[in-house]
Amino acid sequence: MSEHSNVGASSAPRWMACPGSVKACAEWTKKYGRQPTSSYAAEGTAAHSLCELGLNKGMRAVEQREGDTIQVEDFEIDVTEEMIEAVRIYVDKIFSDLEELGLAGSALSVEQKFTLDHIDKELYGRNDACIYEPFGILKVYDFKYGAGIPVDVEDNKQLLYYASGAAKGKDVSEIELVVIQPRARHADGPIRSWRTSPEYLEKFEDTLKWKLANTREKNAELVTGAYCRFCDAKPECTQIKATTMEIAQTDFDKVPPANPAGLTQEELIKVLKYSDIIKDWIKDVNTHAFDLLKQGVELPGYKLVKKKANRKWTNEEEVVAEFEDLYEDEIFVPRKIKSPAQMEKIVGKKNVVDLCEIPEAGMVIAPDSDKREAVKSSAIEDFS
Repeated sequence: MSEHSNVGASSAPRWMACPGSVKACAEWTKKYGRQPTSSYAAEGTAAHSLCELGLNKGMRAVEQREGDTIQVEDFEIDVTEEMIEAVRIYVDKIFSDLEELGLAGSALSVEQKFTLDHIDKELYGRNDACIYEPFGILKVYDFKYGAGIPVDVEDNKQLLYYASGAAKGKDVSEIELVVIQPRARHADGPIRSWRTSPEYLEKFEDTLKWKLANTREKNAELVTGAYCRFCDAKPECTQIKATTMEIAQTDFDKVPPANPAGLTQEELIKVLKYSDIIKDWIKDVNTHAFDLLKQGVELPGYKLVKKKANRKWTNEEEVVAEFEDLYEDEIFVPRKIKSPAQMEKIVGKKNVVDLCEIPEAGMVIAPDSDKREAVKSSAIEDFS
């Protein structure tokens, strides 16, 4: 059994909706090898290791790592104040839940492996953390370090998969799924939870079983969606290509206008619906081409060149010794005050709250399913 299942929990939102992606990803890996870990994924792995440390050894052990680096494959990830603060929110929530339920530490499971072999031997994985109250509630936690895409917890396929593993062999009366995502802004805050029943989980397992069967069909369907951005086979996906061509050609009465103002409202909505998929696909095509060129594969008309780089000091101590006597403080960058999050650790949260604000960060287009309130036209005028 490999460490990661091809039909695992983290990819469940994709393969349950796009059964053909399982075969497509397997063929991609066979042809090009496994996708290298990105710097963002490496950061997430490093943060998860600190979460495990915090739950097993306490936050003091995590705080002592500040300034260190964690090696994740080819990346050296810095342990920053921001990372430690995110881990603190996760650890504090779980310990607070333990205390609220009046349970001992033995009720907590951390990074526990599981298998859903009662459904299929290919379904297995590892839970971030869960709390089990015998004959009572089962709380299943998922830590998300990513800042880009806020994750909704209600009916979350990944967490339901984890809950199936955590609930196996246990007497449970209620299940609570908890997403802890400190770095991504969400209308419901950084900690989001949703409760469901063992009966609902059983129905999910039935769905899981027949969705898995769909992935094994000879001509399993390819279906585009938001999950495409995390699919390894995206650069060669025939369905994404078809969707892109459909938008670029067949959905317009004529050749798409160079100026978006020439689009009809229907055409504009169509492009918006698939814009993220197309952007991600183009990005992945470029990444794939870059990897091929690095391997020595020739792509007529293209080559690799060095990026422009800025100069940096070879030895800062020598620079200070050379210029400090002549120019004094002029050679240094002015000192900078700590952030509100850093300062409140020194002076206390109540002493900071009246001295800081959350500035306007601008506006962004979002689908109607987004839980944030729409900005009214009058507010847009004021903002402008």
